[in-house]
Amino acid sequence: MSLSKITSFTENKYETLIKDLTKQFGDEAVAAKLVIWKEAKATTTVATKLQTEQLNLWLNNQKSVLVSKLAHNSGEQNHFSGLVFKSWAKKGYTPYRALTKVFKVPHEHLADKTWMMMVAERYAKYVAKKNV
Repeated sequence: MSLSKITSFTENKYETLIKDLTKQFGDEAVAAKLVIWKEAKATTTVATKLQTEQLNLWLNNQKSVLVSKLAHNSGEQNHFSGLVFKSWAKKGYTPYRALTKVFKVPHEHLADKTWMMMVAERYAKYVAKKNV
């Protein structure tokens, strides 16, 4: 995967590109590459836009373990978590920034499924307390 040929896309093209990359390489591989690409000055802007698209796709398709585990089960499925994820997107939070800043997951554990399950469990407890 390389971002060297991407210069300026419309928003629709970023969505198409992230879907194509995900289809070809899988969510985890794309997410990991986006973290690396964000660190390189030449690809920061494109990688940030692609991460935002990836977060939106995860939210809309409930593809991520984290997104599906954060679902609000009060009859309005995903209403609360949908608002939370939308607020993160407005703040420019990428999936990884949400995990590191909001949930305090150490960078070296971002791909660890055990950590993701712990985050989901903590969030579910938080939502349950808020609904009392």
